[in-house]
Formats: sequence, structure tokens, C-alpha cells
Amino acid sequence: MTQERLEASVVVALNPHAGDATEVFDAYLEQSMPSGAFEVIVVDGGERAGVAGAFAEHACAHPATPVRLITPGRRGRAALHNAGARAARSDLLVFVA
Repeated sequence: MTQERLEASVVVALNPHAGDATEVFDAYLEQSMPSGAFEVIVVDGGERAGVAGAFAEHACAHPATPVRLITPGRRGRAALHNAGARAARSDLLVFVA
């Protein structure tokens, strides 16, 4: 089985002080690029409550979502970015805050 090459991997390291994670999970819906052309890797350092539950709700509402949630078990923006880069499936990495 061959997998179509992704144009970009978007890595989002969750800010422990920001608002609702649901907004992060749903943001890809506003993109003009076809959802199969990119992935969104949301990296959770474990500092925010409710992230896993919010992602589960997102995945149920949008079964074809290009969003993945990873929890590397390390904290700090650099560690989260590095974990997202390792999980990426595209050569083009886009880091957003």
C-alpha cells in the first residue's frame, strides 16, 4: 500500500496558558488546501487539562481529520517541537504557536 505524499506537516505545540484546545483541532477546517495534502500534529506537553477529551470529541465529529494528537511526556516548547518534527510525515514542517 502506498501513501500519497503530504505537502506539509503543521506542528502545533500547545501553549499551557492558552484557551480552548478545540479551536486548535478545528482550525484546519478553514484551510484552502485539501485536507489530504497536509497533516496537523498537535503536541501536548500535559500541562493543560481536558486536551485528550477535546481531541476525542473532535475525532468523533470529523472522522477524516488530518489532525493527530501526540503526548511525548516532556514539557517545554523545544521538546514539543522536536516531538512533532519526529512524528511528521512531510519534509516541509510548519511550526505555529
